[in-house]
Amino acid sequence: MTHSYRTFFPVCCLLASLSVSFSASASLQQFQSSWEASEWVVDTAPKHCSLTQAIPRFGRARFEQYSGQRLTFSLLVDQPPVRRQQVHIRSEAPPWQPEGMERDLGNFSLQQGKTPLTIPREQALRLYYELEQGMQPVIEFNDWGDGKDRVAVTLV
Repeated sequence: MTHSYRTFFPVCCLLASLSVSFSASASLQQFQSSWEASEWVVDTAPKHCSLTQAIPRFGRARFEQYSGQRLTFSLLVDQPPVRRQQVHIRSEAPPWQPEGMERDLGNFSLQQGKTPLTIPREQALRLYYELEQGMQPVIEFNDWGDGKDRVAVTLV
């Protein structure tokens, strides 16, 4: 009986720790293109220029500027949000760079519709500069269902 208890107890501890880690990871939904598949597509026309990155299972991120207007950054989504909320944007180092290089880029309003986030020139330029320096901007907000999970959309 003691032998089976010695075997049973570590297995129970392992299963308990796995269930805790699965429940903790279920509270964050992450969306990003892989580094290998990441691609910013350039689209130019006489009065319009844009850089767009597809984000699998989520939508697209786009920097764009029309002639005579200022640069903007937009998040275009496959499933539009049903309510307005705040988003937080930060920039973090990729896995191969030292940690501690995180930068807070501010809070913005997430609107309803297929383009829930549009950021004006100054902050759009900051996002672009962060990408240019090899950083990963992360857009965080609550899920669009019951709002209990966090969503992180990472640009690479």
